Amino acid sequence: MGEKKGNIFDIQRFSIGNGPGIRTTVFLKGCPLRCKWCHNPESMSGKPQLMYDKKLCKKCGACAKACPTQGISLSLEDYHIDRTICTLCGVCVSACNYGALSVAGREITEDALWEILQKDKAYYESSGGGVTFSGGEPTMQPEFLLGMMERLKGEGISIAVDTCGWCDEKTFERVLGGADLILFDLKHMDPTEHKKLTGQSNEIILQNFIRTIQRGKNLQVRYPMIPGLNDGYENIEQMCVFLIKWGVMDLDVSVYHSYGQSKYESLGKSYDPIREYEATQKQERFRWMEKLGIHAHEI
Repeated sequence: MGEKKGNIFDIQRFSIGNGPGIRTTVFLKGCPLRCKWCHNPESMSGKPQLMYDKKLCKKCGACAKACPTQGISLSLEDYHIDRTICTLCGVCVSACNYGALSVAGREITEDALWEILQKDKAYYESSGGGVTFSGGEPTMQPEFLLGMMERLKGEGISIAVDTCGWCDEKTFERVLGGADLILFDLKHMDPTEHKKLTGQSNEIILQNFIRTIQRGKNLQVRYPMIPGLNDGYENIEQMCVFLIKWGVMDLDVSVYHSYGQSKYESLGKSYDPIREYEATQKQERFRWMEKLGIHAHEI
């Protein structure tokens, strides 16, 4: 059997905010959810994807000439990639002198990733940091994830897993067994609304949340607060009551921003705009969480 390989779309060294201390965060491709507000749409597919940044494009035509499948056409008014015939060979990326084209996602072996991760072991140890696996949803690549976790564990490097919780029980139990910290997202408490907003119900997610608590794992809960979608006072109250029931009093709140909108355009995808919060709207919701007994922190 050959060495395990994974598909990642980014590695951030010396990162903070994805667990304690100085960390390296590995972003794996593939996610079972399709959240309407996702700011990393390139994380959804488990495969590499061609991205086009029109702000950087000079329409010089070099990419179209280089494309072996003739999948790129352009004029002064329009630029089009026929993604049905694109083979992701990367020739157009190499031909572009302005950085307008890139491939999101690359295959990497365990050995190659390990070589990167172990470089900063001294920083992990001195700061109380480690390695965080994020995504996408890292449990979508279970064997690669678990293999890397085993290597890190063997070297005494702390491991955090950032998860949406939508994962089969057997895999999730294995992840819990190897992780030192679980960063767990809660997006909506109502299963029907959750499915409308993400494409999946939340029964499995809540079961895995309770499983994490029952296993006594170190847990950090995150709530992406999205205007008009999951920030209603009823949902917030249900979430707070649920958290307090399971002994969780602190909540990291990721307030919606529109920074990811351009990525949808780069992938040739449509995006329904969401209006960002006014300061008072955000403050009212934070006060409501505090009133309900939850210490909410904006991240």
